[in-house]
Amino acid sequence: MEQRFQEILLYQLAVGRMGESCRKNWWNVDSTDRLGGFSILEQFFMGNQKSHHSFSRLISGEAILQAAKLQEKTLLEQNSQKKNLYGLFFLPFGWNHKIEEVWAHYKSYPLETPNEVLNILNPDMGTTQLSELIESIFRGVTCDYETTPVGLKIQYKSLGIVDTVKNMASLTIQHSGSTYPLVYFEYDGE
Repeated sequence: MEQRFQEILLYQLAVGRMGESCRKNWWNVDSTDRLGGFSILEQFFMGNQKSHHSFSRLISGEAILQAAKLQEKTLLEQNSQKKNLYGLFFLPFGWNHKIEEVWAHYKSYPLETPNEVLNILNPDMGTTQLSELIESIFRGVTCDYETTPVGLKIQYKSLGIVDTVKNMASLTIQHSGSTYPLVYFEYDGE
């Protein structure tokens, strides 16, 4: 697995976790907290063994990823007249497919899931601890952006995909509003 796709997935999970209903409430999902849906998943997967516990975390992570993708897809479709818009969860080329391959590998082999991912999905981590963890991932990340009628537009050309996604995730998490901010870039294949 390529490291860059693992990094992108980590950034997506961080945003997904912050967008849960018990935090920023960008999507009506609360699947990763012990008091939310995680305890049900853990019971369903008979959670004492480490592999089952990791798998339960990954399934709860799947819920937040799907909720985030649905929200972002809706926002991108509202601006469908612009064909080259890409967001944090909808990237150009085969990048989404590669990220999904990484995710599928983690779910198939839970014990091979990096600690960084398991920490992001830790059901016992309080909001303050989680915020500090996510803040540490994005510490020092700054990016220029432009506010447009579509959302917050950042530049892609000078950065490359991993740094672009990291900037998008950082900007998204810094957003204090109660609605998901579409942070996007335009890419025409050049």
